[in-house]
Order: sequence, then C-alpha cells, then structure tokens
Amino acid sequence: MVAVREIREVRVVSRDPERRRRFIAAARERWHAGELKEVVDPRTAVAGAHLITTITSASSPVLLGAWLEPGQHLNVCGSNIPDRREVDAEAIRRASLLVADDANAARVEAGDLLLAEAEGKLEWGSVRSLKDVVTGTIRRGAPEQISLFKSVGLALEDLALAAVVLERAQLSGVGEPLDL
Repeated sequence: MVAVREIREVRVVSRDPERRRRFIAAARERWHAGELKEVVDPRTAVAGAHLITTITSASSPVLLGAWLEPGQHLNVCGSNIPDRREVDAEAIRRASLLVADDANAARVEAGDLLLAEAEGKLEWGSVRSLKDVVTGTIRRGAPEQISLFKSVGLALEDLALAAVVLERAQLSGVGEPLDL
C-alpha cells in the first residue's frame, strides 16, 4: 500500500504484545515516511482509518462490521479456511464493493465470505474478481461506500513469485538445483 498511496500513520494491533512490538520494530527499519503506532484495541485502530488490513490466524472475527465508517477500505488477508474468519458477517454485508482474487476460488476457501453467506449476509453474485478492478470494469460507486478485498491467494501468484525467485537465485549463483 505504501508503494501506491501516501501513508502517514499505521496502527498496529496484535493479540500478542511481543509480536506487535517486534513487527513495529522491523517495520521502522524499512519504512520512514510516517508514524507507526502500537494499539491494543482493534476498534481504536479502525476508528478514522482509510485503509484497514487484517492478516491473522484468527478463527473468529477480530474486526466487527459495526465499527466500520463510510469510505473505509478493508483488505482481509489472513484466513483462507472455509470455517474461519477475521471479519464478521456485518462487515461483509456493509461492503458495497466486494472483491476477491478470484470470485470462484473464494467460493471454495474464503471463510469470511462463506460464513457470511451461511448467515444470509452475502449473495455470491455480488463478489467480483480482482481482474475486474484492475481492468477498470468495476469500481466503488461513491467515496463514502465501504469496499472490501478478500485475499485467499492464487496458485498463479505463487508460481509467478517462484519464477522471480528462481531467476534471481540463478543470476546470483546461489542455491542448488534439485532433480525432481
């Protein structure tokens, strides 16, 4: 996000205080354009934020839809297991624009969406694929609408990264070839 937006403040929440502090220390070494704040309460972190990202191993919601404010954008990235979620069904319901890496793939493993559907808060026809955003086919209708990107990752993304890593390793002369 910092590569495409001017970010002046990042609020970091973690259930584990030591992990939170380690993350902030590591982030401070790499990012100097804004302020990193340690926050204990997730609701406080969400208040007034423009961009919200969840990357957790939580099995139940750490972010509630009742906390959301007009115009916020959520990146929900942690859970990719059908019976686990980081956000509640109300967060999914309140999002005017719902996007996943691939809507069909999300239907298999995106617990945040699957559980919202089971609770009657989501119609799958409203979930769009990221390619539609990238090509400009869809966009948020108004600045005050809430948008949500549910990332589950795609094998194609993993392959593309692996190709870059392999190429760099070969150019640097590191690693050992394996016969598979």
